[in-house]
Amino acid sequence: MEKGVNDAVLESRVGKYFKLDERKSSFTKELRAGTATFLTMAYIITVNATILAYSGGYQSCLDKTKSDLVVATLLSAMIGSFAMGILANLPLGLAPGMGPNAFRGL
Repeated sequence: MEKGVNDAVLESRVGKYFKLDERKSSFTKELRAGTATFLTMAYIITVNATILAYSGGYQSCLDKTKSDLVVATLLSAMIGSFAMGILANLPLGLAPGMGPNAFRGL
């Protein structure tokens, strides 16, 4: 009988590390959940950069500043989310908070 992807990952070191069997989960379920989390958090990438760019930047360097802020937002969300998943072994996505940034933009 041929093993499926879920069974193969479940028996691998990755499956054991993330305790997929104990948590009654599977690789494909976690993949779908991760994709949904990414799509839910994706708006932060542009919204956060826009708020910060318009909070006091000069008009001539606004585009450069905004692209730099998009990269900074992406990297901080990626690093935080990977650290939470790999180091803490928790299924949580982390991204920069936008609350204080919104006040700065007013």
